[in-house]
Amino acid sequence: MKKLLRIILRAGIALFFISSLYQQVSAQPTLLAQWKFDGDSTDASGNGHDGTLGGGATYDSDAMQGSQSLILDGTGYVTIDSMDLGEEFSITAWVQLDFDLTDIQTIIANCAGGALVDGFKIYVNDWETANHRIRVEAANETSRKDATTAESVFEEGFWNHIAVTFNTIEGTSTIYYNGEDATDDGVSAMDYKTQGDIWIGAMYDINYPWTGRIDDVRIYDGILTEEDVYTIMNDITAVEEPEAVMPVQYALGENYPNPFNPTTIIPYTLSKTSKVRLEIFDHLGRSVSVLVNGEQSQGTHEAVFNAQNMASGIYYYQLTTDSHVDTKKMVYIK
Repeated sequence: MKKLLRIILRAGIALFFISSLYQQVSAQPTLLAQWKFDGDSTDASGNGHDGTLGGGATYDSDAMQGSQSLILDGTGYVTIDSMDLGEEFSITAWVQLDFDLTDIQTIIANCAGGALVDGFKIYVNDWETANHRIRVEAANETSRKDATTAESVFEEGFWNHIAVTFNTIEGTSTIYYNGEDATDDGVSAMDYKTQGDIWIGAMYDINYPWTGRIDDVRIYDGILTEEDVYTIMNDITAVEEPEAVMPVQYALGENYPNPFNPTTIIPYTLSKTSKVRLEIFDHLGRSVSVLVNGEQSQGTHEAVFNAQNMASGIYYYQLTTDSHVDTKKMVYIK
């Protein structure tokens, strides 16, 4: 009898651990809301969190996902009526910031500006600076702690993917920039407000508005992993269906030769037929040449850049497709 009881006890313990493991594996974050901004601000998740444009916000054909994006001129924004985000949630977005902007540029927030306003804000640049830091400000009316990246992380003028995870119980946040963990300090406030209206492109009362474009904003009801973020950035499949993820074959190669004089070849590979734009920028972020602008088939391609009539120095080449954006540096020496 004692032997039988031991067997039953061990079986029960094994079932408990198997059940716990299954819950951990199966508890994938699910989509609470998604705004594609393809000519409207409806919630593509089907959960009814539709947005309303304000302050002159409109749509633009320069987009990272789909046919259009949200364009904001420093006064525009989108508001979403009350959402309950829970104690753990994640936010992702494609963003493009205009050049030479100083002061806070807000991506998304659920509160007004101010040091101890209850809620959270995600923005680029610290107050009255252009330091290109990404900051997640969180406060609960009595204390405030901000999760941040290092300075000079965010690049102006280009499409960038931002993802932030929020844990209000432990007081932590992780910041992902273009699919990689860029967190410099992940300590955040605890127990701040996560239920209320959401503003995209500004804080409440149009504080610190964004100037540029925002596309494909998503909110998930749990903590995304780095693999989840990479999957979302490449728009392969939803996080709640990880078994459908396919390998990413897209690649922007290194130009050769580098340094070069006066021509260089830029190789790239497309995993599917896509709308492609290959553009050259100088060190100040000014566009100096568009090498490719149109639809191209799946496979490997090359483009030639000739800098014969340009000044020596550092140049950047950026490849933008339907689902990717990538930028690399090259050097022209006469």
